[in-house]
Amino acid sequence: MENTLQEVAEKCANELFALQACVTSHPNDWDAACWRQRQALTKCSEDNVAVLRKVKEACADAIKLYDDCLQANPQDPKPCLAPLRDLYNCTEKTAGVSFGAPPPIPAPEAGQQ
Repeated sequence: MENTLQEVAEKCANELFALQACVTSHPNDWDAACWRQRQALTKCSEDNVAVLRKVKEACADAIKLYDDCLQANPQDPKPCLAPLRDLYNCTEKTAGVSFGAPPPIPAPEAGQQ
C-alpha cells in the first residue's frame, strides 16, 4: 500500500498538490468544493498506477455497493461496514498484498437490524 501511495505521489504530484491546496482552502466544504481536483487525481492515478487500475476493474461491483451505501446513509455510515469489508477484501486479494486484519464489524445496537 505504501508503494502505491508513493507511486501516486510521484506520478500525480501536480494533481495531489492541487487537491491538498483546495482542501486547505475549503476546510468546511472541501468535499464539494474540491470535486474537480479529486476527479483529476483519480484519473491520473488510474491512468498511471497499474495496481489501482487493476483494483478498480476487479472490484467494480464492491466499489459500487459501497458507494451506493454511503449515498443512501450520508448521516450514519455504520450500515456500510459490511460493504466496506467486502471492498477491503477484494482490494487486498486483487492487489496481492495484505493490509492487516480488517476492522471488525460491530454488532447492531439494540432495536437496529
